[in-house]
Amino acid sequence: MHNLLFSLFFTLGFCGYVVVPLGTGGGITEGSLSSYAVASTLQPTDFILCDAGTVFSGAEENLDEDFLPSLFPTPVTPWEFIKNHVHGYLVSHAHLDHLSGLIINSVDDSSGKPIIGLEQTLDNIAENIFNWKVWPDFGPSGLGKYSYVEGSSREPVSIEGTPFSVLAFPVYHSYPYLSTAFFINDGEEHLLYFGDFGPDEVENKSVKDPDPTDLVSQVWEHAAMIILRSKLAGIFIECSYANGVADESLFGHLTPKWVLAELDNLNKLILAIDPAAVNSLKGLNVMITHIKPTPGGNEKTDIMSQLSSNPHQVNFIFPTQGVYFTVGPGTVEFEAEDKDEDEDKEGYGMLLSVSVVLLLSQLLVVFF
Repeated sequence: MHNLLFSLFFTLGFCGYVVVPLGTGGGITEGSLSSYAVASTLQPTDFILCDAGTVFSGAEENLDEDFLPSLFPTPVTPWEFIKNHVHGYLVSHAHLDHLSGLIINSVDDSSGKPIIGLEQTLDNIAENIFNWKVWPDFGPSGLGKYSYVEGSSREPVSIEGTPFSVLAFPVYHSYPYLSTAFFINDGEEHLLYFGDFGPDEVENKSVKDPDPTDLVSQVWEHAAMIILRSKLAGIFIECSYANGVADESLFGHLTPKWVLAELDNLNKLILAIDPAAVNSLKGLNVMITHIKPTPGGNEKTDIMSQLSSNPHQVNFIFPTQGVYFTVGPGTVEFEAEDKDEDEDKEGYGMLLSVSVVLLLSQLLVVFF
């Protein structure tokens, strides 16, 4: 049933994004660190990676005989997927939990792919990683396997082999260190991916400028315009800790309190542009990333509970390594693995029912 729905989704030309979580966590979860393979449903076998903390082992979790059969009728191996179907890397910052998979797999990766990031990020990779000391230099000044492409919030960067163009907005990840918010555009819909970041209200306390720039607000201003056109498929936003961590101990991360505050800031900006646009965030897909586990802790459950107030009625999604999904504006479709189907049967059943109704309605439009 899942395979049929996914096949219909692509065949009918639904606009959205395929998301394959190669890694979802932060901290000590070295087998599942931040890395999301993203493709457009317009070109669903051509991916980019949003961060690359875990790559090959994450592909192994996703790539089996049932992996995206509507896209790959002939099964592909993890290496075939990485070498032939991943066309570039969006690196939000050069911390190892967002980069280690790219580094380790670079020896066997195919050549010609761009690493896209802010100038600070690319400099950190070139000077501290691909430098013949820590690792062979696979950058343009060495073996030339990868190109370094500086992202900008003003001029989009196109990624060869995909329909994507990308904007890169700086955000602080413990001032003065920068991380990135990437806007991905396939020509139809947009997807917003945040790396690690701290709220302006916390980060700007460390900025020496008496009138600091609200970097996160600049991201939300751009997102607000896209939401008002009903073109935002979803937002990836980090939530590293449960509530209770003091602001001065966040070091460029969010808690549920701050996630909800950021969504409130976004909503205020939307209403400032169009006061009639109430409930604009209702149903928006918000993917929670980078949860940091602690030994004996229950962070995910605590974070889910603390986000449950959800005043803007967004659709919180907690990606799981090995369970891929498709998102579009106001829509989501999961592909459940057998191991998860029993425990998630009711939740997936509800999603499937909604998807069937949507698909049948589209079929009626197309054929009648």
